[in-house]
Amino acid sequence: MISEALASALVPFVLQHGEDAVVAAVKRLEHAKKPGSPELALAEQLVNGERQADYGSPATNYAGIALVWSGLLAKKLNAPITSEEAALMMVGLKIQRQCMNPKPDNMVDAHGYLLVAAH
Repeated sequence: MISEALASALVPFVLQHGEDAVVAAVKRLEHAKKPGSPELALAEQLVNGERQADYGSPATNYAGIALVWSGLLAKKLNAPITSEEAALMMVGLKIQRQCMNPKPDNMVDAHGYLLVAAH
């Protein structure tokens, strides 16, 4: 099940692309999250290996991303963006890309962002 924050963020996207496109992308993402799926295995490998080597720990990296985005949007926000929200926004980006041009990379990356959001 997707979070309330992600669900509310999807409303304008659904209006633009249609419910069927969004539902299909989320279903593909849910399938990619199943234990033993190649997307899950690759996402875990990237998050805990190559990406961590490149960018540092996900917690530190997404805390920094949240601070930058909060600064950029300070005049529009009632509260700062959290690390979890930053990761969920990246999931939203990958859902958008998957709806426009389906690729396995979108599912791997989206799952990786969900792994980051969960920690």
